[in-house]
Amino acid sequence: MFKNVFTAVGFLAMAFVSQVVLGDFWVNELNYESDPNVEIVRSPLSAGVDLNTVTWHLYNGANGTVYSQIPLSAFTLGSSANGYTIYRLSGFAIESGNPSGQPDSPDGWAISVGGSVVDFKSYEGTFTATNGVALGLTSTNIGVRQETGFPSQSSSQLIGTGNKASDFNWITGQGPSYGQVNLSQSFTAVPEPSSIVLMGLVASALLVRRRKKKSSR
Repeated sequence: MFKNVFTAVGFLAMAFVSQVVLGDFWVNELNYESDPNVEIVRSPLSAGVDLNTVTWHLYNGANGTVYSQIPLSAFTLGSSANGYTIYRLSGFAIESGNPSGQPDSPDGWAISVGGSVVDFKSYEGTFTATNGVALGLTSTNIGVRQETGFPSQSSSQLIGTGNKASDFNWITGQGPSYGQVNLSQSFTAVPEPSSIVLMGLVASALLVRRRKKKSSR
């Protein structure tokens, strides 16, 4: 029984370690209609991640294919808050969905770290990627859209309080704050590993050591 418990806790611990190694990045603000600008947030979990391994992939939702790939190292460094770092990019080409009054035609993006997807979102609907890093994955709709003629003096952005993308909500038509923490947004500290996770690491290591001893007899 204790072996099963330790094994289960060990798996939880390894999952936590995997999250720390992979890190956490997300798009925090975007204008895809009138004046292309984007802001990406780097979580404290990603402090040790090489920016050269992080890429922003732009997807055409009509066929699910990638039409542009931009490394995070090409972005401009912005401000930092509570361990979170913000990066900004402007002057790129981006698909803008369908004009006002027309059926939705989704487009979107994926963020990859070392080839693994950590963020796959879309606007004006959802789609399934047919190539690239997100191959076979279905996007998550941000739930807001920018209409034709969307003013360049505003953007779609995340607001709320939290330490990961899912803690925040998308709104649109707001004053832009690229490179800075969004208005009505607050980053909280990333929780420290709990004692049970640390215990799980030890237990997992002991089990591996015991199995090696048995196999060597």
